[in-house]
Amino acid sequence: MRFDFSLAQKDVYFDQLHCIGNAKYNIGGYVDISSANVTSLLEASDQVIASNPMFSLTIEHEHDGPKARFDNALHIKSTVVDYRDAIEPIKSAQELVKEIFSQPFDLKGRCLYKTYIIQLTDQRIWFVGVAHHLLIDGWGFALWAEALSKAYESKEYQVNEHAQQNYFEQDSVYLESERYQKDKEFWKSYLHCSKRNILVPNRKLESKNSSERVVFSVARDKYESLFSNKGFLAKSPGTVFLSLVFIMFSRLYRERNFNVGLPAHNRKSAKQKNDIALYTSVSPISLAYTSDTSFDQFLSYVASEQKKIYRHQKYPIGHIVSDMGPEARSGLYDVCVNFLKLNNSCRFAKAHASYHYIENPFQTTPFNLTIWDNGEVQPVELQVDYHMGYFSKEEIAQLLEILFSLLEQVSNNPEVKLSELMLTSEKNKSLSLSDTGLDEEIQPFITLFLEQVRKSPNTVAVSCQNRELTYEALDLSSTRLALRFKEIGVKAGDLVGLMLHRSERMVEAIVALSKIGAGFVPMDPSYPVSRLKHMAHDSNISLLVIDSDFSELAFELTDKIYIVESLCENTAVEIGSTTVAKNDSTAYVIYTSGSTGTPKGVEISNLSLANFLLSMRKKPGISHGDRLLAVTPFSFDISILELLLPLISGATVKVFPSRITHDLQGLVDEINKPDTSIVQMTPSAWKLVLASGWQGKPSLKALVGGEALPQHLATELTSKVDALWNMYGPTETTIWSSCIRVEESWSVNSIGHPIANTQMAILDSQHSFMPVGWTGELYISGKGLAKGYFNQPELTASRFISCNGERWYNTGDLAKIQADGSVEFVGRIDTQVKFQGYRIELGEIESILKKLPNISDAVVLIKTSDSGHQCLCAYYISENDELSSEHLRAAASEYLPLHMLPSHWQALKAFPLTPSGKLDSKSLSLPSSFAQVSTTENEDRLIQELAAVICHHLQIPHLDAETNFFDAGARSQEMVELVPKLNEALSLSLTVVDMFSYPSLNALAQVIDASATRNSEAKSRTEQLQSGKSRLQRRLNTRKQVNEY
Repeated sequence: MRFDFSLAQKDVYFDQLHCIGNAKYNIGGYVDISSANVTSLLEASDQVIASNPMFSLTIEHEHDGPKARFDNALHIKSTVVDYRDAIEPIKSAQELVKEIFSQPFDLKGRCLYKTYIIQLTDQRIWFVGVAHHLLIDGWGFALWAEALSKAYESKEYQVNEHAQQNYFEQDSVYLESERYQKDKEFWKSYLHCSKRNILVPNRKLESKNSSERVVFSVARDKYESLFSNKGFLAKSPGTVFLSLVFIMFSRLYRERNFNVGLPAHNRKSAKQKNDIALYTSVSPISLAYTSDTSFDQFLSYVASEQKKIYRHQKYPIGHIVSDMGPEARSGLYDVCVNFLKLNNSCRFAKAHASYHYIENPFQTTPFNLTIWDNGEVQPVELQVDYHMGYFSKEEIAQLLEILFSLLEQVSNNPEVKLSELMLTSEKNKSLSLSDTGLDEEIQPFITLFLEQVRKSPNTVAVSCQNRELTYEALDLSSTRLALRFKEIGVKAGDLVGLMLHRSERMVEAIVALSKIGAGFVPMDPSYPVSRLKHMAHDSNISLLVIDSDFSELAFELTDKIYIVESLCENTAVEIGSTTVAKNDSTAYVIYTSGSTGTPKGVEISNLSLANFLLSMRKKPGISHGDRLLAVTPFSFDISILELLLPLISGATVKVFPSRITHDLQGLVDEINKPDTSIVQMTPSAWKLVLASGWQGKPSLKALVGGEALPQHLATELTSKVDALWNMYGPTETTIWSSCIRVEESWSVNSIGHPIANTQMAILDSQHSFMPVGWTGELYISGKGLAKGYFNQPELTASRFISCNGERWYNTGDLAKIQADGSVEFVGRIDTQVKFQGYRIELGEIESILKKLPNISDAVVLIKTSDSGHQCLCAYYISENDELSSEHLRAAASEYLPLHMLPSHWQALKAFPLTPSGKLDSKSLSLPSSFAQVSTTENEDRLIQELAAVICHHLQIPHLDAETNFFDAGARSQEMVELVPKLNEALSLSLTVVDMFSYPSLNALAQVIDASATRNSEAKSRTEQLQSGKSRLQRRLNTRKQVNEY
């Protein structure tokens, strides 16, 4: 007889078709028997196999779905292995078992199980049983071990001969029932807004295995002390672990709502509980984190959600995925939790035995936790099977420590608020302190400048083209200008707008305003008028100082305008009478982009500015005699380092008069001049310089910041300069907040330690410290913090928070702190986007692409075509002009899941830049051509024919050659149904396995074309052979005729 597969079997079958040749569904273990007879054990095994129909199951792959047929003649004898003479019998047995479990079953083959008997000593034996998950589940293996024990003791062992018929028919009844429809509607509604995937792979697999296991043992007395006399906790240990795992991942990955996989054994009747078969399925439970909830309240909530989904656990997960469409293809959960209370002891006659489940190294779920409670005496094991593309062994060990710590906290106080649960101990919290100390009192910039005037009056302070000002001359001219400012009404605390050409006048104006305690507001004439109007109005500038050729623009902004040349006319000077700046006064207000589209002004005090400058003077370091080339636009805050740091150090500011992009060759020439010793630029600007053919300068100190520093750029720059420093810091914490010298030991994306009087912390959404090594939100505190956003108290309160008695700024960046206290930049929180139902991190994709051979830089964006179709686009720079989209996609697919692979690729010579030297992503248009597919003429025609049949069947208007059928909305059953339709329409001989192995038009066409070529060659060889036979026969006939003659 033949039967339709059960619902649980269909889930396994179709998922296995997605990964043909993978042993992910091998299941079983070994029974460790202290004393047994090999012959008797073989007989017992034969009896168990013969008595249980599932072991005789074979698969028939039909167009309307897989069928189960039972072949009673199918019986595979156990393989006996003797390790009694081995040097290390146990180790040899373990290696053999691992090898057995790594061998996939052939779904086209007949036998879907294997048994081995391994003799370790004259008495001790391991019985190994492994089967495809289609036959048994974990419970089924336990029953297999118990059945073997009973058969070995010659006890009566029988199985209902109609068991297999009952097993399959119960699902057929369910599919036609009202309950099935209710379950279907429940899951559609229940998972409608849930988040499925919260984890992203971050490392390449180094072996054929995809997963490993880590085990954390808890002593029985310790375990019982945590749960005994704890009310609800004691009654529901499985629910406790599920709740804590959810809380842990919610806090670590900043996700408040997501699914967790929850296995359901689906064995309700006594018959089912004793049936060696597959019943287990996994259902997603959708949970939501609420910080103000107590743990005991949350536990009750989780328990109610468990009851809710258990009422609908019969509905197969494969149907849930199909109902939800392509968005669910990547899985319904990343985390799975299973609690099992089993006694794994049994007896073989009078000998003690225990059965053990074997690790399957091909797990695809990123984090799969099983809590094994193996009886009243044995330790409790927290066993994690983890995907090595997502976690390292050290990270899993840390997760288990966090989980156990959470368990201890809720055991001590079940009423603790979720927000009060700590993820880390005091010694392991992510806090980075400054490694730079200041030996001097922090004085305002102007005081530090005047100190250098006294020390080095004749040293050149600032130069631009052929003009130079010594420290003494700059002091004199800036005092004249300061007095003029006072004459026209500027007073301490006022803000003055500066719209000036790149020249020594910028420096004079800043120093002059500092002398009277006023602040400055940089205003870039290249900005849109509307933006400049907002800046002038929002900051309430007391006047706008301009160069004469900006007059027309300036009058659109304010009527309080002064031309700098007229202000710098000769004025009686009373030296020293103007210096009134104080540390708590405002040094400058600089405008940055706002998330609402309106620029926001960041207000920096003189204390913050001075602390920054003094720290920079010490590290990266600048000294008397250095000449720093100032190239950054004045509207970008890092320009302030270039303009002011030399002035407190006895060094010289060399103002480059043009924008980088306007005179690249002039910039390169200026860098190459012997007196230029320090240059600071963004990574994008440094790339332009390198692309121009710059050969480097061994004496140069190079600073790079404002964007993430790619490894390839760091490598190239370090080979061309004396010292390269990677700088990091948001405008709100005064220019740079950390720095690190880039050397051979530099870790990619490391931004080093905080500067003087600065701390960095990695916090979670509850403002609790993250464990060292884990990604969280980067917060900065210390003397560099801005006063806030100018005239925006609500926005200031939202980004500058009070935590642990300190004032912290939320950078909006993701980072982690390493064991040595250094900080590693991970990316922006706001680069996480939703694409085709998946939550993806664009920076994650970019980092992978930058690691590919021949790719020096890459940017990934979501672009929308004229037809409204969204696509993931990769823009890259490479010296290899022969790179194809197909090659790049294949290379990237080794690291990235399908939904994170760019569909369009565009090679560029260089990336466009904004005026501040950063990447101008808005200028990157939709790639003009799609990924080109290399096809033969036959394949082109075949693709069109395949597309016509498949599009009609899937009811979709169009299908690209490289689009995965499942991404286009195909369901497993539809793929099965397509096989006979394609075979009939195009005279093919495709199998179900072919459809799942080559799920795109191009892949399918290539395999069909290759098969046709092989058939043609085979036919040609057959025809040649037949022709040869004919010629031979003719010769023989001729020879016979001659002989007869």
